[in-house]
Amino acid sequence: MDNACGGLRGNRAEHTNELANLLNAEYGFAKSAKYIDLEGSSSLNLYVESNQTRYVVRVYRPYVTSNRLDDIICIRKKLNENDIPCSKTHQNIKNQNYIIWNDRLVEIEYFIKNDGVMDTLEKLQSALPLFGKMTSVLGDIENISTDSENPHFANQIHFEQITKMIEKGCARILSWNPTDSELEIVDISKKLEEMVTQAGGKIFSKLPQQLAHGDFWDNNVLFNGNKIALIVDFDFMGKRRRIEDIALTLYYSHISDNLCKSDTMSTERAFELKQLLNLYESGLNTRLTETERIALPIAIALQALWGIGGWVVKLDDENTARNHVSGMAWELEQCKYIMDNLDEWQEIFYK
Repeated sequence: MDNACGGLRGNRAEHTNELANLLNAEYGFAKSAKYIDLEGSSSLNLYVESNQTRYVVRVYRPYVTSNRLDDIICIRKKLNENDIPCSKTHQNIKNQNYIIWNDRLVEIEYFIKNDGVMDTLEKLQSALPLFGKMTSVLGDIENISTDSENPHFANQIHFEQITKMIEKGCARILSWNPTDSELEIVDISKKLEEMVTQAGGKIFSKLPQQLAHGDFWDNNVLFNGNKIALIVDFDFMGKRRRIEDIALTLYYSHISDNLCKSDTMSTERAFELKQLLNLYESGLNTRLTETERIALPIAIALQALWGIGGWVVKLDDENTARNHVSGMAWELEQCKYIMDNLDEWQEIFYK
């Protein structure tokens, strides 16, 4: 029930006999091959073994265009050339990178062995320098399609769009006879938006934008033992400020008790996030500027507003939108705490 923008996003695909027959005809997969759903919130991801080789079948949602997928494939190749492990495309019998099924693009990737995701502090710490390196490689990539620069769906709101999108999100919440708790979420969302826009107005305009991965988190970073095996899911890839990419990772670290030791509402939490930021910076070709470091606490606080100004605005189903809102109060409070103590957080990140 997570279709969005009046059906533009489409629902996640389902595996059918028709798809299996198409893969048999286009890729030579055995008719007896068994497909296992690897889950994932965006595309349909199926594990399959055929002809003594293991693959992942990825069926994208209808909004993903050929221009965008062409770019993703080229970008993954560029990252692999720079020793950043990404998926490798398996071409079909016609030497095509993907096929079309029911108005959806279908890509086959070689399966890479993995046994875990980036779900511990130790794994996060080991991955951040590689994330920095990936940011630098992506920063050198130009001449990509508009579809790739501006994805229809991403877990990020451009700073310049915050006020407009939060107004839309709050208006939708108010339109469905909201509960008292939903009204509180509207109130804190508006307060947080005002604090973020006032604090960042003159800062974010100075920061250049570049291509970014968009979702460097959890099951998008796969491990085999203690080694990173694969970075996946470029569904949210787009052009934005590079600090907005690391801010997403730091935001999820901030609200995850198992990735930080201190209380979320404490100065110690800022120091922990700064240490993670330093690991990320160690992989960058160009160090973070003073302006970027000052802007980072604001960018982290901004992440909580994405749920209100992003999904709440775009989700077609009201119940799905309301379920999403129901889990936002605590996260908004954590980010408001950052803004309430912004001077202190900025000083910690700046030093």
